[in-house]
Amino acid sequence: MSGDPRVPGAVCRINALPDDMLLLILSYLNARQVVQTCVLSRQWRNLWRSVPRINATSDEFEHMSDYYEEDTLLFKKFVNRFLMLRNPFALDEFRLWYDMPWFFDDYSEDANLWICHALHCNARSVMVTVRDNTMHLDPSVFISGLFLRRLRLAGVALFPGFFCQLATGFTALKYLILHACDISDVEITSKTLKVLIMDIDCSYTFEEQ
Repeated sequence: MSGDPRVPGAVCRINALPDDMLLLILSYLNARQVVQTCVLSRQWRNLWRSVPRINATSDEFEHMSDYYEEDTLLFKKFVNRFLMLRNPFALDEFRLWYDMPWFFDDYSEDANLWICHALHCNARSVMVTVRDNTMHLDPSVFISGLFLRRLRLAGVALFPGFFCQLATGFTALKYLILHACDISDVEITSKTLKVLIMDIDCSYTFEEQ
């Protein structure tokens, strides 16, 4: 990414790109990789704070310590810090890949806060994939999201009231994809959805319909 120091007057051509283009490039990296670019130069020091897409994955924190739960704690601290320090710009997309420990039920609280933060940043797309456990999604997180168009959830427990919140507060929602979710609601209604996908790995807590 830098000019060849062996060549006099070598210029880093990628630095000549406008910030909007650099932010688009950064948006395809994982969140931790994005932050690491701050050491490249003064120009890159704060670019990560304004990326339009966030891809937070716990995969990058595997084996950072000797214990699985410590790796998960490091991931939680990183995401909390990342969201706290980023500039309050609108998000195009928020992706969360979370290996949530099966022996900690309270780990759902952090994920709920992260999703809520993304919706407050007017995210147009939210994708949540939970592995190793089932995340308990708080319906109150989805009070309103006027800009959300696409929602994909995997490994998430959807409690009564979730689909009602979507129907009333998310007037722009067009795509809803559910994979391996535990669904408690007995009715799904929407005036805005164009595509609804619920795969065979979804489970239901009712038998009537």
